Amino acid sequence: MRMEEQLPTFTVNASPRVLVADPEREMREVMSAALEARRLEVWSVAGITEAWKLVEQKGLPHAAVVELGYSRFGGVGFCERVRRIADLPIVATSLEYDIPMIVRTLDQHADDFVRKPFAPAELAARVVALLRRVPGFSYTTGALVRVDDELAIDFGRRTVVVGERRVTLTPTETKILYLLVRSMGHTVESRFMLARLWPTEEAGEETLRAHVYRLRSKIEPGEERSRYITTVRGVGYRFAVSGGAKAAQAGSRFGDPDRWPRES
Repeated sequence: MRMEEQLPTFTVNASPRVLVADPEREMREVMSAALEARRLEVWSVAGITEAWKLVEQKGLPHAAVVELGYSRFGGVGFCERVRRIADLPIVATSLEYDIPMIVRTLDQHADDFVRKPFAPAELAARVVALLRRVPGFSYTTGALVRVDDELAIDFGRRTVVVGERRVTLTPTETKILYLLVRSMGHTVESRFMLARLWPTEEAGEETLRAHVYRLRSKIEPGEERSRYITTVRGVGYRFAVSGGAKAAQAGSRFGDPDRWPRES
C-alpha cells in the first residue's frame, strides 16, 4: 500500500480543537470546562513537551491557550516554535500584569492576552472570537494533510510526502505552505506573506520568490512546477489542486460556533 493511501482525508464537520497548556491542574480543568461548553474540543496538557508531542501525533489544533508567565514552563518557547510553522491563533495567560511584557507578548507570541484570575466564560468567548476571524482550518485536525494522491503534508514535523518519498521542509517553507493551503483556491498576496513570514525584518519579493521556488522543487513532481503553487503575477501565489472538491472543503469556514457538532 502506498504511503498516501494510509493518510486521513479532510474532516470538515469536526469541532474546532483548542490546546490548553498550563502547569496548574485546577486552572486547566476550569478552562477546559468553559471551552467545552462552547462546543470546542480541548487538548489539555500540563507540559510543553507533551503539547508538542500532541501536535506531532494529531496535527495542529485550531487555537491554543498557553501560560506564558512561568519561565520554567516553557510557554514562550512553544509559541515561538509554533509561529515558525503556522499562524495558529494563540491566547496567552499570565498572573503578571506588566505593560511592556504584555506588549512584547502580543507583538511576538500571541493574538490576545488574558490576565489571571479571569472569568472562564470570558476566556472561552475570546477564543471563539479568534476562531471567527480566521479562515477555515479543517485540515489542522489531522497529523497528515492529504492533498491528493501525490502529496500529503505533516505540518508538525515540517515534512511532506511526495509519492512515496518523505521530504523535510525548512521552517520558512513550512509556513509558506501553511499560508497557501489555509487559503486553498484563493490568491494570497505577497505583501501579506512577507508580513507573516518576516514581521520584524526587511524582506522583499525576491526573497519570497526564492523560498517559493525551493518549496516548489520539493513538492511538485518532475517538471510540473505549477501543479500546486501558481504565481499570480503582480499579486501573489495560489495553492490549488485539480478536481476542486478538496479545495472547497479546505476553504470552508466553521460557521456559527453554537452549531458546531460534538464528536461522539
